Amino acid sequence: MSNQVPTPSIGHAPNLESVVIKLDRPEWQAQSGSTGAGRDPSETREPIHRRQYDSFRRSVRDHLDRLDDLRVPEYVVEPDSYPSASGWTFFLDGTRGAGKSTFLRHLKEVFEKKKEAKFRMRFLPLIDPSRIEHSEIPLLVILRQIAKCVDKQLEVQGSLDCEKSRQGWREAFKNVAGGLALFQQGHHALNDLDPELFLDWGLERAGDSLDLRKKLHKLFDLACEILKVDALMLAFDDADTHAGHAVGLLECIRKYLDMPRMMVVVAGDMELYALLVRRHFAKTIGGRVIFGNANTENIAHKGRSDQYLRMIDQLEEQYLLKLFPTHRRASLAPLWNTMDESTNTYRYEFSWDNAKCDVREQIDQLIRSALRIRTKSDVALFRVYLLKQPLRSVIDLMAHCAPHLEWPNCDSGRTDPGELFNAFCAAMRGLTLTSLYKLRIDTDALSERSSPELCRAVFDLTRGGDDVDTAPYLSPTSDDEDIRNCSAALAAEVARFCYGQPGAMLRYLCRGPLNVLLYVLTRDGGGYNEQSDLGRQRFRQYLGIGRDEYALDWGRRATGQIASHYSTPRSKDVQLGTYFLSSKDSAAESAAIQLSLIKISERKGIRTYASLFTLLGLVERLLSEQYNAKNDKAGKGLSIEDIRHLLRKTYPTLTIPAPSWGATAEAEIRRRASSRLDTEEEADDELIEKLLIPVEEWLSDVELLKRFLAPSSIFVGKVANRLLHNLENVAEAFGPKLEKPNVAADLVEMFAVCLLNAFFVEEAEHHFVIGAQTNETEPVNRGNPRTSPKPFLKKLKATKLLPERWPLMAIVATCPLVLGLLYERAEYREMFEQLLPKGSCRNKASYDGIVTANQTRRAPVLDATNAHPSYLNEEGGSSAKKKPAIKARPKPETKEPAKKKAVTSGKKGR
Repeated sequence: MSNQVPTPSIGHAPNLESVVIKLDRPEWQAQSGSTGAGRDPSETREPIHRRQYDSFRRSVRDHLDRLDDLRVPEYVVEPDSYPSASGWTFFLDGTRGAGKSTFLRHLKEVFEKKKEAKFRMRFLPLIDPSRIEHSEIPLLVILRQIAKCVDKQLEVQGSLDCEKSRQGWREAFKNVAGGLALFQQGHHALNDLDPELFLDWGLERAGDSLDLRKKLHKLFDLACEILKVDALMLAFDDADTHAGHAVGLLECIRKYLDMPRMMVVVAGDMELYALLVRRHFAKTIGGRVIFGNANTENIAHKGRSDQYLRMIDQLEEQYLLKLFPTHRRASLAPLWNTMDESTNTYRYEFSWDNAKCDVREQIDQLIRSALRIRTKSDVALFRVYLLKQPLRSVIDLMAHCAPHLEWPNCDSGRTDPGELFNAFCAAMRGLTLTSLYKLRIDTDALSERSSPELCRAVFDLTRGGDDVDTAPYLSPTSDDEDIRNCSAALAAEVARFCYGQPGAMLRYLCRGPLNVLLYVLTRDGGGYNEQSDLGRQRFRQYLGIGRDEYALDWGRRATGQIASHYSTPRSKDVQLGTYFLSSKDSAAESAAIQLSLIKISERKGIRTYASLFTLLGLVERLLSEQYNAKNDKAGKGLSIEDIRHLLRKTYPTLTIPAPSWGATAEAEIRRRASSRLDTEEEADDELIEKLLIPVEEWLSDVELLKRFLAPSSIFVGKVANRLLHNLENVAEAFGPKLEKPNVAADLVEMFAVCLLNAFFVEEAEHHFVIGAQTNETEPVNRGNPRTSPKPFLKKLKATKLLPERWPLMAIVATCPLVLGLLYERAEYREMFEQLLPKGSCRNKASYDGIVTANQTRRAPVLDATNAHPSYLNEEGGSSAKKKPAIKARPKPETKEPAKKKAVTSGKKGR
């Protein structure tokens, strides 16, 4: 059964003519036919760009109607029968991959079958000047194509009139031979002749040159008479890719093909033709033009360079305008513009294995399934990006992914999301290959699912953007085309890398988006700046960007970076998810907090910090090792001994060096050196042993939850953004309260609440629910807690939590290490019970076991006379009038509750 989510149908009028793009053919084509008309599609196959095709057909028909009186050859005997600019030319403008070659092939096929043009015009074989050798002459190639058609026609005929036509055809060819001989480069037939002979032959040669245009026109008229048509159509494709032939072809059209009975179609990129024409005129005048700047070394009056450039501009513009008038130009726009212009005329559909689906619907399905994007606005953003790519790129992408998508009334839909991820990522790398190369992103490493290269590429791509907060989303919104392309390609890689792997997702979260935001938040005043290459290099080296390491290593280094950046005499002890622990803080007795500690070795001492990033890194390490063990041990996960070994690597606390560029305040370090925690403590085996069983049970539940995990780059980027800025606000709010007793216990709880709130809010809006019939977003309060966990607890009460709806939150919120940072509350217990997956080995009593293992404190009872400072409302007022979190307490009018408060709060035991 497929995991793809059906997309709502887009309404169309029933009488719209359909344009079907076949994806299961080696050569991509389109066929059109009125819905329900019963017409044979094979007889009406027409180009995808229907509006441009209709315009072209009308122009051809109008021109042919004006040639009815030119059937008599005697009409063209006068030398000036065809004045200059009397020809018919048409230019198909499009970038590489816009569909120009296919458009020309379809034109030829359609006009050969359409009765309205079949007997009035002969479409000659397509000519690709880029495949002609450099020494060849374009005019000779044209004459060769015409001669082949005429000779074939003469072979079919067998009458006396045919013999006369054959003789006339040969005579006409001989007449142009003298002029064609002048095309030979370096040919001087008059050299070494005596003066009289030189004059006679020279005058004859001059006549051949002057009369060549007239003789060619007679030849073309005779060809039309033999073929019994009114006109001949020549089509040239990709001439602009061969600089040696491009201008020569244009000059050939201007000089010799400028007659009504020769209809010329040229396909190419007008911008590239303009550059080639500009270069041609610049050389003709005598100077050189390099990207618009005049090189006037060979110009007599160097002070007139501005005039020189202005004349070149005019020649470039008017030459192309005269050759290809505006009303005979058609731009082959991307599929997005083509569909937008034809909304009320045509219905565009993809076809695969005899099944059809609307183009927008199928593109949306691909985006949701391959990028795991949920919200309609984000889907629309990527849809516009894809449909604005060259037509060849879009069809190649869809053809590559079509076997892995669902199709209406088709039983051959693919079920394995991994195959779709691989196909889509490979297609996106091919679509954006040039941009990836330009920004030095290793495409081979990305194809091998390299985590270091993915995180490095995201950091290098997003750190220099104008809006760094949104850059980690990897949305294709940048004004730089290369960054836009690479963002889309990396978004596909992120979805593939994180699918069904919570450890990989947390590693990318830390080493990707959080790295980018941390770099921005700590670069000012940290001894380096955005313009310093040395500063960026030092940051990369210290944070391990590009190294194949777990997020635990990053969490420790991130704590050192934050501590170094804010280590000034006036700085606070709490910053961005880290808190400096002094000897008066007893909260470190909790097992989870002990595992979150990290010591930073600075110039004059060692400071100990409780860090949310270190604990988050440890969670990622456990999840990644569990994934590796599942793959290495034939389905078996981490054993108790493996878990013990991993936790003992983290506890007792490790010491790492601070960054060398940090603004360390030596006097402040010496003042606080005496108050830091002891650096010689030994490991508490009992503390680790209590966590072994809860962690093992948690890892078992993760195996049940990870199949629901399908994060997108937008979701991960938003989690990082919300988490880091929320932690910044919490640090600012708790700054004035740091001198109050036992504030560390409340502070680390707020760190954990910030983490859970980020997952809760962003998963509610951006998590792609696998297998769901609908992926409508659920309304939740998007506010962030700042001074109290109460806003978050209210959101939990108002929401029915489902593990398949919030899988990442379920994984993190039920982790014994994260629960160890929280007070024991009824809301947390209820959250724990709701997020347990079906088939879990844990139950309601497991929460009490985690509380015991972490020595978690119970929440203090608040009354009007003894309100704890951390439970102020968001406006800063006292919450003493609000109901306590746990009601099973003695009433405050007796003195006994005040005594129990110090015991039951558990703050002294932390």
